Amino acid sequence: MADQNLSEQAREAVLQAILKAAPKVINSPAGVRDLAEAYVKFMFSDEGQEIVAKRFNRPINPEILKKHADQYPAVKQFTLKDVFGDWDAVMKKHFENDGVFDQILK
Repeated sequence: MADQNLSEQAREAVLQAILKAAPKVINSPAGVRDLAEAYVKFMFSDEGQEIVAKRFNRPINPEILKKHADQYPAVKQFTLKDVFGDWDAVMKKHFENDGVFDQILK
């Protein structure tokens, strides 16, 4: 169940990234959004995940990942919250005026 929830979250994140990258999609004919949603659905299908794996990207589907285990060794995964805290803390520390990002650019 946790993997399924993660897959749903990942699908939504990819869809939102597509929509943010092309804001006109939101206001365009429904067919464009339908196309974006179909793309996301395909990329998370078994066939799409096989393509992902063959193109040297780690698949999110555990069964497809297992088939390509020799190419993608196990990695210790973590969440942003585990390492850096919540998004508000990250934004404040790294991206507010004179934050870490500004320090890097100096």
